[in-house]
Amino acid sequence: METIQTAGAVVTPVVAIVGILLVLRGQKLYRHQLELSNRQMMFNSLTSLHHDLIAPGMQQAIRIVLSRSADDIKDPKTAEDLEYIELILRTFDLLGHRLQCGVLPTEETLQTEWITILTIWPHLQPFMKQVESRRKVPYKSYFKWLHQQAEAYKKIHHPNVEIQVATWAFDLKSNADTEQQADRAG
Repeated sequence: METIQTAGAVVTPVVAIVGILLVLRGQKLYRHQLELSNRQMMFNSLTSLHHDLIAPGMQQAIRIVLSRSADDIKDPKTAEDLEYIELILRTFDLLGHRLQCGVLPTEETLQTEWITILTIWPHLQPFMKQVESRRKVPYKSYFKWLHQQAEAYKKIHHPNVEIQVATWAFDLKSNADTEQQADRAG
């Protein structure tokens, strides 16, 4: 009987230690799986963002807006130009909101989008100020925040980069521009 008690006294702590080690190992595996899942969600979110930003409609909107002066953007002459402006503003305002909410990773997003944000900002800012003055409320505040983040990112990672708008040898015109020219000619 004494042997059974001695064996029990030895086995019980060993079983407890093994149990604790198994629980700790399970927790470690769970944390690892959670980390992998978070990385996959971040990758999916970034992929979705990049699909939105490289979509033909968005790229056309960015090219048209960058081909206009800030004064032309401030007071759009056509509904189509207004749609281009608002598409860009909605997209980047939503991007800023997603970053602030933690849905997208700020550092990784700025690594790819900082230069676009800083390039389009001076073209869109006069329009945004005009809308704010008309509405008497803040307008596209997440895009403003996103611009500040892009500025800070540039100062840290690319302090000597001078942002310039690329120009093209051909005219970038919206459909409305082409129709107006046809009306004038005909």
